[in-house]
Amino acid sequence: MSRELARYAVVVVGGFALDLSIALLALHGLSFSLPAAAVTGFVCAFAVNYLLHEFWTFRREESAVSARRLGLVLAAALAALAVRAGFLTLTAPYADSMTLQYGLLVVAASLSFVANYILLRLFTFH
Repeated sequence: MSRELARYAVVVVGGFALDLSIALLALHGLSFSLPAAAVTGFVCAFAVNYLLHEFWTFRREESAVSARRLGLVLAAALAALAVRAGFLTLTAPYADSMTLQYGLLVVAASLSFVANYILLRLFTFH
């Protein structure tokens, strides 16, 4: 495994954990709706992940906050967020227990994780 790939794995796994932790806190501790909790976790993790990818995962001498790359990362994140929110919007009405809600959050986050990875690798950090 290359160092870059290993760094990518650390960032996305950490971001995934941060995302789900914040979503669960928002859902359970702050009484957010399931879609709102998912969006909150996603947005917080997005900000951290962008900075880590720019300055650590895909670092290079010219690494700097880039409006172009930020825009591409944001576009990928919004597309992934649409996948997540769409899935939860369709499935949340059937989530009649906290356990099922947690399970749906994990599935939705996983779907958006895959979508985001594909978009980042193909269009942003290739």
